[in-house]
Amino acid sequence: MKKCGHCRQIFNIVNFGKHSYTKSGLRNWCKQCEKQYHDKNINNTRIWRKKNKDILYEKAKKYWIKNKDRFIYIKNAYRLKLKTECFNAYGGCLCKCCGEKELAFLSIDHINNDGAKERKKLKTVGGGANFYRYLKRHNYPDKHRYQVLCMNCQTGKKNNKGICPHQQK
Repeated sequence: MKKCGHCRQIFNIVNFGKHSYTKSGLRNWCKQCEKQYHDKNINNTRIWRKKNKDILYEKAKKYWIKNKDRFIYIKNAYRLKLKTECFNAYGGCLCKCCGEKELAFLSIDHINNDGAKERKKLKTVGGGANFYRYLKRHNYPDKHRYQVLCMNCQTGKKNNKGICPHQQK
């Protein structure tokens, strides 16, 4: 049982939201008082934010500059995880043609050489992480249309009428 700091009524602790900075781990106001306060003040908050966009922008900019290395680390870790998941969905983290295993050299290849047509049709920007996100969002579709190739094999395939030089030997 806990007493609400706003309405002063005593409630079961399930009626209080979580808050990591308090000793009890719970908010001081009950959920009902929190909701009433939020509903009453949401318009004031929106108006203040519209009037003070420049202040908010400067705060966000300072925060980003202060934590830039952390944000870059998180972004790179996310992209690496996304890339690995995507490759695993299409046959694993190795080139289907030559067996290259270095992740930095690998990418998704359109088996039918129709990547430009697909990007135009889907109106997606470029490849890489954007394309990997698209594939993940759509539950890795068309396993027969994509494969993992290294950039050497992709370039060789592009310059050799759709056939990798490794496959010609």
